[in-house]
Amino acid sequence: GTGCLSAGQARGLTVAQYLQAASITRTKVSDVLGCSRVNASKKVAGKVGWSIEEIYNLAEFFGLDTTDLLPQKDDTGS
Repeated sequence: GTGCLSAGQARGLTVAQYLQAASITRTKVSDVLGCSRVNASKKVAGKVGWSIEEIYNLAEFFGLDTTDLLPQKDDTGS
């Protein structure tokens, strides 16, 4: 099984899926986020947290709503 993912890992996995689907490189992500390529890779890998500004910037780059990049709850709780 995959076990439980932290919010950062889940967000990184979600972002990684969009990157792969759009054939976007980590270098381009680093440009969008305004950080180093190494730091961008760590974020996508879920090893480094994401700021709200980074989520907004990446969502805008992809043409998505910010909620598309956030982990979703599996349950119906609030």
